Amino acid sequence: LQIYNNGILEKPYTNPLRLQSNHVIVRVVGSASELKEKQLNVDALVDMKKIQSLVPVISKDILNKPSSDALYAVNSVIISLLQPNLFYNEEETKRRIAEAVQSVKPVTRVIKKGQSIAREGDTITEDMLQKINIINKNAHFSGSSFIIGLLLIQLGFLVIFGYFLITYYSNLVVDNKMPLIVFTLVLAFIVIAFFIARWQGRAFEGLFFPLLLPIPLVTMVLAIMYNMHIAMLIGVYIVFFVTVSMKGDFTTLLLAFSSALSGVFVVGDVERRSDFLRGGVTLGLINSVIVIAVGLMQEMQFGIIANNVGLAFIAGIINAIIVFGVFPVYENLFGVTTKFKLLELSDLNAPIFKEMLIKAPGTYNHSLMVATLAESACKEVGANALLARVGGYYHDIGKIQDANFYIENKVTDPRAKDMSALEYCRLIISHVEKGVELAQKNNLPEMVIDFIREHHGQTVKTYFYHQALEEGTTNGNSIQKSDFQYPGPKPHTRETAIVMLADAIEAASRSIQEPTLEKLETLVKRIIYNRLNEGDLERADINLNELNKIQNAFVQVLQGIFHSRIEYPTKEAINRLEKKSSNGNQG
Repeated sequence: LQIYNNGILEKPYTNPLRLQSNHVIVRVVGSASELKEKQLNVDALVDMKKIQSLVPVISKDILNKPSSDALYAVNSVIISLLQPNLFYNEEETKRRIAEAVQSVKPVTRVIKKGQSIAREGDTITEDMLQKINIINKNAHFSGSSFIIGLLLIQLGFLVIFGYFLITYYSNLVVDNKMPLIVFTLVLAFIVIAFFIARWQGRAFEGLFFPLLLPIPLVTMVLAIMYNMHIAMLIGVYIVFFVTVSMKGDFTTLLLAFSSALSGVFVVGDVERRSDFLRGGVTLGLINSVIVIAVGLMQEMQFGIIANNVGLAFIAGIINAIIVFGVFPVYENLFGVTTKFKLLELSDLNAPIFKEMLIKAPGTYNHSLMVATLAESACKEVGANALLARVGGYYHDIGKIQDANFYIENKVTDPRAKDMSALEYCRLIISHVEKGVELAQKNNLPEMVIDFIREHHGQTVKTYFYHQALEEGTTNGNSIQKSDFQYPGPKPHTRETAIVMLADAIEAASRSIQEPTLEKLETLVKRIIYNRLNEGDLERADINLNELNKIQNAFVQVLQGIFHSRIEYPTKEAINRLEKKSSNGNQG
C-alpha cells in the first residue's frame, strides 16, 4: 500500500530536465476540489519493472513459509492489481518553469568609476571575483586598447591581402569590382554576427556560436566567383576576426576555421546549380563530425552534442541555399563571370555556333580544335581551363560575316581575286572588330570578349605583307608594315595568351605534309619561340617553365589528332602471302 501511495511509474525515471535536485514534486489528485502536493526523493520512485522484483520479497515477509505455488499465486495477484498511477505532467512543469523565470529579479551591481575592487595582498572573495568578471566582460568590447588592437589586425590583413593579390593575381588588382564584392560580403557578415551575438544568450543557449554565423556563405561565394585561394584568405581573416572579437577559445577557433575551410572545398567541384544542395549536405556532415569530436573532447552531455550536431547539419544546408540565391545577384549586379556562366556559354547548341557551323564550317572546326588545345595546356599550368575552352569557341566568331574569304572555309567569294593585298588583309584583320561587335550584341562577358580582341595580339599578317612588297606600292603610297598589323592589344592573361598560341599552332599544323612527331614538335617550338621573341607574351604572366609545359600539351594533343590509323592488309594481299608461303614450304 505504501508503494502504491508513493506512486508507480510506467517507465524508469530519466530526469528529463537534467535537474540537479534529488526531489520531485508529486501532485495527489483526489476530488475535483482536493489537490495535494508532496515532495519525494527520486530514490523512492519505483516503476513497473522494479515492482516485479520487489513484490516477491514483500510476499515472503508477509506470509509464513509459503509454498512455491502459494507464493507464485500471491505474487501474480498483487502484480496484476498494481498499475501505473504516477505520470510526468509536461504542461504543468513548463508553466512552473515560466513562473520561476518571471519571478527572478535582475541583480544589479553598481560599480562606481574609480572604485577599488581589490588591492595587492587582498584575499579575493566571491563578490570581488564577480565584479572583476563584469568589468572584464564590458571592457572587452569598449576598451580603447581592444579597439586599437582590432584595427591593427584589420590593417595587417589589408596589407597581406594586397600583397597576395599583387604577387599572385595581378590581373585582379585592376578589377574595381572585387574589393567592393569582398567589402559587401564581409560587412554583411559582421552585421549578421553582431545581431546573433546579441541574441545568443537568450535564444541560443548551449549552442556553439560559430555554427550560427554565415562563415561558409562568404567563402563559398568567393570560391565560386574567383578562386579557392582568395576565398581561403578571406576565410582566415573572418575566423580570426570572430575568435578575437568574441574572445573565443580553441573551440571557437576550430569550429570557425572548419566552417570556412569546408565552405571553400564543397564548391570546388560544383558545376551545376543543382550541386549546391549536395555541397550543403557535405558541409553539414563535415561540421557535424567536428562538433561530435569537440563534444567528446570536452565531455559534454549527449543532449548538448545532439543539439549542436543538428544545428551544424541544418546550418550547412541553409548556407548552401542562401549562396544559391545570393551569388546570381552578385553575378548580375557586378558583372562577374562565374564557372556557371562559362558552362552556359560552352553549350555548342547555342544559335551563334549553329550559324557558324552552317556559314563557316572550317572556322567552326578550327575553333573546336583551338579550344581543345587551349584547355589541355591550361590544365598543365593551373590556368582556368574552362575559361580558355570558352574563349577558344568564341575567338573567331567575327569570321561568320565574310566566311568565304577565309582559307579554312575554302575561298569561294569571287571578289577575293580582284582585291589588293592591303584590301584583303584589312578584311581579314576586321574579323576581330566584327567579332567584338557580335559578342557585345550577344551580351557576352568582357572576360570572353578579351579572347576575341587579343587572340592575334599585334602580330603582322606576313603573307599579305610579303605580297604587298612584291606588288610594290599600295595605291601609289609607300607600304607601311603597320597597315598589315592587328591592332591588339596583346594578351594580358595566361588564358588569352594560350588561346593565341593554340590559334596559330592549329592553323599552321594543317599545312604540314605527312605530319610526324618530330615535325609537330618543331612547329610548336617555332611558333612559341617567335611569339615570345616578338614580345607577344610580355603582358601575360607566363614563365619559361610554363611555356615548356604548354608546348608539351600542344604536341600531345596534335599527335593524337594527326596519328594515322593502322593500315590493315587486304584479303587479296593475305591470299598472295599465303600462296607464297605454301610454295616455299613445298620447295
